[in-house]
Amino acid sequence: MNQFFNMIVNTIKYRFAAISARLRYWTNANYIKTRVINRFQQWLAGLFNVKPRNKKDYYTFLGIMVSRRLAHVVILCVGLICLGYLWLVKPFQSLGSDGSIKTYKYNSWPLKFMDADVNITAKRGYIAYTGHVKGGYAQGQGELFDPDGGLVYSGEFSKNMYNGTGKQYYPNGQLHYEGDFVDNLYQGKGKLYRPGGALYYSGEFQENYQDGQGELYNLAEKKVFTGSFKRGELQYTQLLDKTVEDMNGIYTGSEKLYAYNDESMIAMNEISALYIPTSTENSLDTTAKAQTLYVIRDVFVSGEKRIETVSQLKEHLGEPQFEGNSYMNFYDAVAIQWCQDNGRDIALEPNLEYTEEYDEYVQVDSFDGEALIYMYVYEINDLSYTFIAVGHEDKFFMYTISV
Repeated sequence: MNQFFNMIVNTIKYRFAAISARLRYWTNANYIKTRVINRFQQWLAGLFNVKPRNKKDYYTFLGIMVSRRLAHVVILCVGLICLGYLWLVKPFQSLGSDGSIKTYKYNSWPLKFMDADVNITAKRGYIAYTGHVKGGYAQGQGELFDPDGGLVYSGEFSKNMYNGTGKQYYPNGQLHYEGDFVDNLYQGKGKLYRPGGALYYSGEFQENYQDGQGELYNLAEKKVFTGSFKRGELQYTQLLDKTVEDMNGIYTGSEKLYAYNDESMIAMNEISALYIPTSTENSLDTTAKAQTLYVIRDVFVSGEKRIETVSQLKEHLGEPQFEGNSYMNFYDAVAIQWCQDNGRDIALEPNLEYTEEYDEYVQVDSFDGEALIYMYVYEINDLSYTFIAVGHEDKFFMYTISV
């Protein structure tokens, strides 16, 4: 009996041992890995065997027959490329949060689909932008920062550019400009400030230049001029033929009168210009008018062009009516002396001997009438322009306008 029982037990053990061995084999990691790889290889081999053998192996789209397997291969390849790209740029990686505002890398893929306020880091890792994004662009209100954390711009954006109203800052943090922007340029109405914070100009702008009606202010933020500008330069022709009384309504800054015998000249110190008050003997109006103006600027605006050299003058206006040396007169001497008194390095010696009797009045005793200057004379729109240089060179340091 015991022998029969042992035989049954051994038979059962043998059967279970075989089953157990098979289970261990099937659950072995190497076996599973081998089977999975083989199956994947067979699947890939079948997938890349794109040659169709039957009409059912085609997709038909707009009358065009495309191999099903070829379509699957293309879809797979595109998917793998996309996954590889996502793995490289890690688009969903958030670098942390600032309250409820999340921070993303500058090339983060989700930004293309966002309509929210975010922080964006530049390639160097600092937070370059804080504000609204939409469709992958800075759009709406935002702030732009430099690598040191200094504020560069705050205001409205459109497609990553300053558009709308905003404020631009100097590197030291002082306000530089506030007003209207179009595609990163000052355009519309705005205000310019000096690096120290004082208001310099308030008025109209075009393409980053003061252009249109505006007002100039001195360091004390006192208004000194009201009038028109072009391409960043005051339009000095608007001062011509104005009476002294009219001039005082346009220019309200500090002045200085230079007198020599029966000649006189008035310096408008805060707009870099001097004029000769002239009385017309044959006119019923005996009030002195500004018929000649000295502009102490080495930039001249003609139309939309800013001219800074004699070569540019000749290219834009042609050859001058006169070019050559001329003896320095009283007015030339005063203008050159004014340049030097105000920090301009002009290699000419007017040798002006004078007595400054008051802050606003200078009595000139003598000057060097034998000294030479070099001039280029043009007639433009019934006005006479004389561009004055030290010698026969490519730069002028001032010019005159005469009626």
